[in-house]
This record gives sequence, C-alpha cells and structure tokens, in this order.
Amino acid sequence: MLSGGSINSPQLLQLSGIGSAEQLRDVGVEVVHDLPDVGRNLQDHYMVRSMYELDGLHSLNTDVRNPIRKMLMGIQYALTRRGPLTISAGQGFVFAKSRPELATPDIQLLLYPLSGDNPALALHDFPGVTVASTQLRPESRGDVFIKSADPAEHPRIRPNYLSADTDRQTMVAGMRLARDIAVRPAFARYVKREVAPGPDCTTDEDLLAHARAFGGTVYHPTGTCRMGPDDRAVVDPRLRVRGINGLRVADCSIMPAIVSGNTNAPAIMIGEKAAAMILEDSVR
Repeated sequence: MLSGGSINSPQLLQLSGIGSAEQLRDVGVEVVHDLPDVGRNLQDHYMVRSMYELDGLHSLNTDVRNPIRKMLMGIQYALTRRGPLTISAGQGFVFAKSRPELATPDIQLLLYPLSGDNPALALHDFPGVTVASTQLRPESRGDVFIKSADPAEHPRIRPNYLSADTDRQTMVAGMRLARDIAVRPAFARYVKREVAPGPDCTTDEDLLAHARAFGGTVYHPTGTCRMGPDDRAVVDPRLRVRGINGLRVADCSIMPAIVSGNTNAPAIMIGEKAAAMILEDSVR
C-alpha cells in the first residue's frame, strides 16, 4: 500500500520506475512499467485573502501581540483546554455560486479572526480580519515529476494555477463576493479600511492581478495517481496500480477530480475504503 499523498505518491512510483517511460529515461530511472499519467492531473484549491482593519474591536492580532493576553491564552488552555488555542484559523464558512445557473456552489469563503501579509510569520500590528475566497472546482491541471533518480531531491511541482479561464473568472467573482459582504451594514460598521486587495483594485483585471501576485495554495493537492476504468488511469476502481501486482495507492492522489471542499475527511474515507477492499479481496 502506498499512501504518500499527491506529491510523494507519484514521486515514489516514478523513482521505482513506474510512470512515463520517456520521462523516466530522461532522468536516469530504469523503466519497470510505462504509466504515462503518473504525476499528471494535479489539482489544488487556490485561495486569495481579502483583509480588513477593524474599527473599535480587537482580533487575534491584538491578542498575539500583547504579552499579557498571550500568557492568559496559554494559561486558559493549560487549565481548561478551552479558548483561542483550541480553535482552527477559519471560524466561519460560506459556500456560494459564482453564477446563478450552477447546480452547486463553486466558491468557498473562510473568515479568519486575524490578518497578516504572511500570517505564518507575523500578524498585522492593528486589529484585523481576513475573508479568504477559494474556487472549489478548478479546471486548471498541473503535474508532479521527479528531476533525478535521487530520492532526496524534491520533485518538480507545476500546479498551473489560474491557467483555465473559468478559474480566473471564478476567483475574481469570489473576491467580489468577499468585498460585497464586507460593505454590508452588519460587517461594515466594524471595518476601518480594506487592507487587501485595497481601494486601488477596482476592475476585474486589477483583482486578477492581485490574485496572481498574492494568492496561494490551500494545501489540497489531489489527482496525481488518478483512479478510473480507462487504460490511462493510474489505479483501477479498487485502487490497484495498473500493471503492477500487489500494489495499491490510497490517498487524495487517486481522486479523478478534486472534491468541492476540504480534503481531510475524504482522505480518511479513502483509507477506510481501501482497507475494506483489501479485506474483501483477501477472502476471495
């Protein structure tokens, strides 16, 4: 069973000689089985953050930058296992349609009680919140491929974000929806200013340029060991690698198309289903 995720699973297959024969030979790997689509079909959710400075309120920005508040958060968690240290970053979620004719939502908005140019490194020195917009069903496709036969060398990852026109239109629609919510009375009374994209971003072209410059991954890579009944699929509907006996892949890389939401629960489901199928096949 291979369960390395949508980056490492195709990498391990390719290092083992399972993948595109032409590309494997180019990097000095002996071909065991020619499966051209190993590493292809990479999909991911792309996110752009709209940030706002608050007026008259504090946010996690304030708490994290205040030594006393930070200490109290730690004490609260240590004594009660409650408080800000027990919550995820995203506190509110909205699923919406970019176009009314769609059957299901294609945009997810996430509300974060914090803001920062790079929240992983530092938060803003003013109270702020973030409304992040994500396209749920991207049409852009990328790929993952090893650069050499050295297993310690990172593979080449080409996500090709926003290469499809539908993706570009949907990301702009999501940013406009976030902005529309921010100017509604219930939200706007707490907003001092829009920090990003900022008042200078007015046209669709401006918003798209901002998305390209400041957007990023939601860490939902999928699809690089696609499951399917066709000959080009990497694994069959029982997750068995085509042409290789006794090897299955069980992670988000087997998804033919990315799910319309977070990938954690689907990843667990794939693992449970794989275990069930292995047990079924063992008694046949």
